Amino acid sequence: MSDGPKWMPSNEEIQEHNICPCDDCIAMRYRTGLRAQIAVLEEMQSHFNSPGGEWFGARRNEKGYVQDKIAALRKELE
Repeated sequence: MSDGPKWMPSNEEIQEHNICPCDDCIAMRYRTGLRAQIAVLEEMQSHFNSPGGEWFGARRNEKGYVQDKIAALRKELE
């Protein structure tokens, strides 16, 4: 397995599913996109949770939106 961000497919998966239009390949690319979105939102969330981490003056409802979106993406990934 290749060393990369956990949301990225391994080099082996990429080679196996190279620009192929089959359903398995499309699903792999879709799951990769979901994992990438989760990674970005988790990074934003970690900033919310850091000391003094009011991200651009974000309010609680925006923080809740990020948490809800992460949960929805995780559910879709299952």
